[in-house]
Amino acid sequence: MVIQKNCEFVTDSSTPIVSKVFPNATGDALTLQITGTDGVYHLEGRNNRQGEWVSLAGINLSDFSAVRGGFTKAGMYEIGIMGVRELRVRVESTLGSVSIFG
Repeated sequence: MVIQKNCEFVTDSSTPIVSKVFPNATGDALTLQITGTDGVYHLEGRNNRQGEWVSLAGINLSDFSAVRGGFTKAGMYEIGIMGVRELRVRVESTLGSVSIFG
């Protein structure tokens, strides 16, 4: 595995927010770490700048369960991003402060 880029999506946010967009030219997997309180957090991707943002599913690395429709707990998740050209995180809701790093 080669780390292509560090993505600091959200840092200590306690309100709904959309992160800046991170380009993806060569990555095929993203490990997402959510630190903080429970909420609803979406890793979103799209293939071109005119495309719709799509919430991506992932695997919870602590128990290997599938996560769809947003991440709701702190933890580490693995998400397939092969072919996804742009990524962002959308904080739909949070019960306190959250940081999300990829």
